[in-house]
Amino acid sequence: MKIVEIAQECGFSDQVHLTKFFTRVVGITPARFRKKNSIISFYEFYLLRISNFI
Repeated sequence: MKIVEIAQECGFSDQVHLTKFFTRVVGITPARFRKKNSIISFYEFYLLRISNFI
């Protein structure tokens, strides 16, 4: 799944807003996270992590 698709699915206006939010919360960019964590998908991680903020 592309990051732009994830941004839309999660209610962000565009990929830039999702990337800024993700980087602030997680500490690394979505692309770097994706490279380091091939076991869990970026989307799954995002959903797990964002549930702590809702």
